[in-house]
Amino acid sequence: MRGRPPLILIDGIAQNSANGFGFDLNTIDLSAVERIEVVRGPSAAYGTGATGGIINIITRQPSEEQLENQISLGTNTA
Repeated sequence: MRGRPPLILIDGIAQNSANGFGFDLNTIDLSAVERIEVVRGPSAAYGTGATGGIINIITRQPSEEQLENQISLGTNTA
C-alpha cells in the first residue's frame, strides 16, 4: 500500500506504533477472527499512528465448551 500507514488494532489494542515499525498480518490465525472493521482516512482519536486509517480485527469470543481428555497407562509383568 502506498501513502500513510494504517493503524492496526486487534480487539481495540494497537499492534503497530508511530515509529515506523510495521506489523505482520500473517501471524493472525483467520479461524480466530470474527470480523474486520476498516475506517478510511485519518483519525485523531488514535493519535498520530492512524494517519492512513484504522484496521480493527475483532477476534471470536471463547466458547463455553470444555476440552476433556482421558489417558490410561498400564503394565503387565507376566
